[in-house]
Amino acid sequence: MKNLRIITAILFFILLFVSTSFTESPDKRKEILLYGLESEIIDLIQDLKNAKDYSFNEPIKILFESTKSVGVRETILTFFAEQENPEFKNYCLEVIDNPYDYRNSTVLAAFSYIEKNRITEAAPKIRTILDNETTDFRDSAIRTLGKIGGDEDAAYLFDYFKNDIVGDEKQRLVIRQNIMKSLGELKTEAVLEDFIQITEDEDENVMIRATAVRALGSIGKVESIPLFARLFEEDDPILRAAVISALSGYSEQDAVDIVLEGLKDTHYRVRLEALATVQEQCDVKAAPYVRYRATNDPVEAVKMKSFEVLAVLGEVESIQWMKEGVREEKTPDKTRMRIMSVLMEHNPDTIIEDVIAVAYASLKDDKKTWIRYELGKLFAKIKDSRLSDVAEAYIIHSDTVTKSLGIEIYNRNRYANLKSHVETIAENDKMGGLQSHAKRALAAE
Repeated sequence: MKNLRIITAILFFILLFVSTSFTESPDKRKEILLYGLESEIIDLIQDLKNAKDYSFNEPIKILFESTKSVGVRETILTFFAEQENPEFKNYCLEVIDNPYDYRNSTVLAAFSYIEKNRITEAAPKIRTILDNETTDFRDSAIRTLGKIGGDEDAAYLFDYFKNDIVGDEKQRLVIRQNIMKSLGELKTEAVLEDFIQITEDEDENVMIRATAVRALGSIGKVESIPLFARLFEEDDPILRAAVISALSGYSEQDAVDIVLEGLKDTHYRVRLEALATVQEQCDVKAAPYVRYRATNDPVEAVKMKSFEVLAVLGEVESIQWMKEGVREEKTPDKTRMRIMSVLMEHNPDTIIEDVIAVAYASLKDDKKTWIRYELGKLFAKIKDSRLSDVAEAYIIHSDTVTKSLGIEIYNRNRYANLKSHVETIAENDKMGGLQSHAKRALAAE
């Protein structure tokens, strides 16, 4: 009982912390950009990034040119990279042209910026960095080439793969895998035969073969399906899982049949990969296979993933089956919660009435506080007018954490009929942290 009270208190304070956001007025933000400490400016830009607020781009551009703070400059680069804004293209090209004139962290930020903005002019400069056999930027250089390169870069990466790579055996293995991933990102047929050769080489490291299989799948040639079928008969589950992953972009029946076999594989990682592929292909013919996994799989991760896949497929029989699981009291709460959360995400209209019913039942039963809290956190992420009444039930509940979750649901949806409840809490000096929580919710309006 004592442990439960401690956990409840911790959860409450976490909720309060999460609900507290850095909200400065526009004038205050301008002052921070002009006069703030390095840490204040970095925090502000991070908050703008999190909020996807680009209204201060112009003063931030000016700040980039004038600041002497490397940390501020790198934070700005990251901010503009996330926007895919090419404003600092020339600066980043200069950085990778002379990488040893800058801090390593700045060079890495420039790579990220180039990658996000697909700055293809950077490719020759990146190849030069790799030619210099430096290990400082090797990983970023290889990854970035995979994002921005073309056929010439694919040929270069394969030559790099075949040559001696600086580092110990473990480092070389990681680098070779990274090269395979980058080549897969390029999706070029210029190196198709090289991929096939590696996937069929039984003397090659299995991780390299598996990465090459995925890369081959990303190219999407139908002619590769017979090769995948042969490779799926290999003993190593790493290779079989790679085959299933490689087939995610194929709709041909031969490919679908291999994926369905993957759902019955003896190794759970292959089954998980097959579920992910079924989810991507969104083929409702797989629904009976997935329902079987959700019911009978010995591995919980596979069962839980199966519910998500069924929700995405949206097949009528499966949806009804999951609804019955929610309504059945004997269904474990963890399973019920999983079903409710995935259906609320992918098919809310099919389950919302049942979810609300479960929430009301949990509000009346203190043995069901876990599912009550989990549903409250779920509701706080959703905008839906149908949650208004249950949100009110959360706010007026006697339990502190439940009330806090009710305020979070209000915060998300701004139900007009609940504002008076939040105001009452905000005006009550005896409410402690809840009072502050309510005040912040009202102030955010």
